[in-house]
Amino acid sequence: MQLMKKLLEIIVLGLLLSGNVSAEDPPYFENSLNKNIIIHGWKIISQGNGGLVATEIYKLKKDNWILICTVQTAVKIETKCKLP
Repeated sequence: MQLMKKLLEIIVLGLLLSGNVSAEDPPYFENSLNKNIIIHGWKIISQGNGGLVATEIYKLKKDNWILICTVQTAVKIETKCKLP
């Protein structure tokens, strides 16, 4: 019984550690839509109005990742990009 419990602990620990290795976020700039497209190769898959004055929302895709960028142009141009 002790051997099976120890074996189960090793298997669970191995699965937990292996999941963290492949969960690394892709590279992206938090404050530049253009750099994400040009330097990191993200592609725009949709664009829409953010509902606020002078705000646009861009949805970008790279491999199986999605990146959401908001661009506000009210007083000055301000871009924020985040992984959902």
